Amino acid sequence: MSEENMNNEPVNNTEQQVNGITNSVSNKPNKSNKKAIIIMSIIMLIVIAVVAIFIVRSSLTSEAALKLETSLNSFLSDMENDYKDSNKTISYKPFKCTGSSIIQCKSSSIDIKDSDLELISKDIVFSVEPGIKNTNLTFSGNFNVSIFDYNDERKGPIDINVDCKNNAEIDGDNEYIINNLVCENKLQDITSKQTSKIYLKNEKFSIGNFILLIKDIEENKEFYNNILNETEYAVAETTNNLSSADLLQSILYLMNTFDKSEEYTKEKLVSQFEAAKSEFESLISIFGSSEEMPELQIIRNFIDVADNVLTKGHNKVDIHVKLKDGNTIDDVFFIGFEPRLYDVSLSSK
Repeated sequence: MSEENMNNEPVNNTEQQVNGITNSVSNKPNKSNKKAIIIMSIIMLIVIAVVAIFIVRSSLTSEAALKLETSLNSFLSDMENDYKDSNKTISYKPFKCTGSSIIQCKSSSIDIKDSDLELISKDIVFSVEPGIKNTNLTFSGNFNVSIFDYNDERKGPIDINVDCKNNAEIDGDNEYIINNLVCENKLQDITSKQTSKIYLKNEKFSIGNFILLIKDIEENKEFYNNILNETEYAVAETTNNLSSADLLQSILYLMNTFDKSEEYTKEKLVSQFEAAKSEFESLISIFGSSEEMPELQIIRNFIDVADNVLTKGHNKVDIHVKLKDGNTIDDVFFIGFEPRLYDVSLSSK
């Protein structure tokens, strides 16, 4: 074995084993949970993308609401047609849009279902205040999320309430759309207050003008496909404050809702957690320090917070992720979360 391989192997093994630790406390519903998050994220991105529809050329008129309404319902109709030959279905109440300088669109329900997940959206409302350089958006709705196991048994639903505001700013010089997003959401009885700064990057944004960008998207399908398929995404900073009257009981409820193969109790969760913590500490002593692998410090921080929630009754958790000084947003487009480039802190009380 070469010296280089010998030097690299412990780190690789450590990363694999660290990943194993983070999954050692049962998380069987993760795949479907991620799908739910992905679907909700797609809905949010659609809200941002429809800036391309509700400005009529270079002026704002009452026709903009009608154009947006028609386009949204056509989009849903296209989805319905696309799903006919698959295991997915969608049913919905059409959007109704009103207003001119501020346009508000409402749909009383959208139900999306595939083989292992169903997302029922109720009272979907979003409003748009479009401008040349800045566009303000709000989005709110109530969601029921269910997952299905291999025997087609329904697990759930759980209730999610979303209430978000976003100021989108176009920066033509850097080819950015900068989103300043503020959300106050609820997952059952867990409240999440989140602020995020999210960058979208595409060479088409160099136009630096929402109205002209929208005009091009309206007129050119290839241009539109470029926006959807080639836009890069990166988070500069995000803060999330989670709280519940009894956070541990809220977590147990979610686990027992989505995994009915066994009943989770506080005692069982503490036992699994202690085993994972012991394994992690053993890895630290064998393979190195958190300075060599920043992932280790994040996991250590997570373990401390989890310990506080499980054994000390903490009901509030704060998470803050920010690019480290000296790093730029261009360093993180398309690479996903890279711990070496971010400062991550977790705390609880």
